[in-house]
Amino acid sequence: MTLYTRSPKAGATWYAEERVNGVREKFCTKTSNKAEARKTAEKHFASVLLGVAPTGPKNPQRLDMTQLEASYKVFAADCEPSTREGNINSLKAARREAGVDDPSIMSPETWALYKASKLEGKQGAEKASALRSLRSCETKIRSLFRKDIRPLYGNLPEKLVQFLSQSKTKAPPVNYTLPPKPLIDRTWELSRELAALAPKAHAAFIMAATGGLRVGEILGYKKGWVNGSESLPELTIPGSENLFQTKSRKSRTIPLGKAFLAVACEGITESDIATLNTWMKSKVGWTTQKGAHELRKLYGAQVATGYGLYVAQRLLGHSDPSVTAAYYADLCEVPRVEVREG
Repeated sequence: MTLYTRSPKAGATWYAEERVNGVREKFCTKTSNKAEARKTAEKHFASVLLGVAPTGPKNPQRLDMTQLEASYKVFAADCEPSTREGNINSLKAARREAGVDDPSIMSPETWALYKASKLEGKQGAEKASALRSLRSCETKIRSLFRKDIRPLYGNLPEKLVQFLSQSKTKAPPVNYTLPPKPLIDRTWELSRELAALAPKAHAAFIMAATGGLRVGEILGYKKGWVNGSESLPELTIPGSENLFQTKSRKSRTIPLGKAFLAVACEGITESDIATLNTWMKSKVGWTTQKGAHELRKLYGAQVATGYGLYVAQRLLGHSDPSVTAAYYADLCEVPRVEVREG
């Protein structure tokens, strides 16, 4: 693919050119940002290849699994490769365990079969855990057809549209339980060793533990996000910036402490996150495989118990207040309330 402008002036719009099925195709990206132009053009030409681009000939062909796998990695180029792979694998697992080779990719009937197979014979806490697992799997499948890329697929199978339109699986909330204090103390004590052995893994540790950042936000961190005054520094995480995008797609501002400012850095990779997770489990004694996310939850618990659920929701970036309440409400004590009585 070739990118070019029709004007040497700064801020000129980028155009793209690519040969698709032996035909030279041109496309105006309508942006002066080269990185954004490349991303937009790749999606457009992938649509042309599928025969679903608005400027192409009408094609009644419906999307199938082969086309979905080939095009999703282009349409969702803003996602981490591991995230894209996980979403596709969740869909494949649901289809396989339902025992149906659904030509619609996914349908209400196929999902009902998969759901029944996962819940069979389960009761109480085991059933609640299975429902949460189902909800997570369903979220990953739906993310394959998120609003900004769904039109690029063209004609979706009717049954798939019905699945995407139905209500999501309801799962009981998870009440967060604070880890034992000795484990928390040990984590901070041994973190000095981590700083010497793996500085970037240690930076990720501090960013999650003292700022509540998600893994994706740590990976996409930019120094330019730090603002505010010298006495009251803040971190403003954009909802969307070039190839970066938060989970809620909304920006949020977080007050920062000295530890965060001292070690936060750009260029942290998934390998650094894996190092942190492994260190927390093998060296410190955590049982979770997702140590970085556990640190974010620990940050949320401190904010919720110290400053209330509303503040915790704002700083964690939860789009739905019920998510924050489900995790941390049981940790918050109701103080003795006194009001004017006369």
